[in-house]
Amino acid sequence: MSTYAPFDPNAQPAPKKSNRWLLFGCLGCGGLLLICGGIGAGFFYWAYNLGLNNEGVKMAKSMAENSPEVQAVVGTPITFGMPTDVKQENQNIHYEIPMSGPNGSATLMADVRVENGTANFVVDKASVKLPDGKTVDLK
Repeated sequence: MSTYAPFDPNAQPAPKKSNRWLLFGCLGCGGLLLICGGIGAGFFYWAYNLGLNNEGVKMAKSMAENSPEVQAVVGTPITFGMPTDVKQENQNIHYEIPMSGPNGSATLMADVRVENGTANFVVDKASVKLPDGKTVDLK
């Protein structure tokens, strides 16, 4: 003899399971990932600007762009790449930055000093090494 529940016309249907926890979990995790990603991107942008695109580097790039001797060899407009060599000793940072223009390419070499206790960057020495090995002193 088999046992089964007889049909009850007055029985209430079983309550549906709620999927709200899944929705809130996905939204919460997604929101957390977006926030952490935004913080990470902001930190990367800050670190990049502080280390590789600070005022000292910008000043050295400007000096290279405004040098008639560099313009004659490289041409204008001049575009700069990412630094290929960055060395730091105490408060001094040495940068080697590739640069190119319509007539050729060269390397900007800049020695930048960080003033003690501040985030001020000062160019101590800047020069451009041309493809023929000649060096143009900018400062």
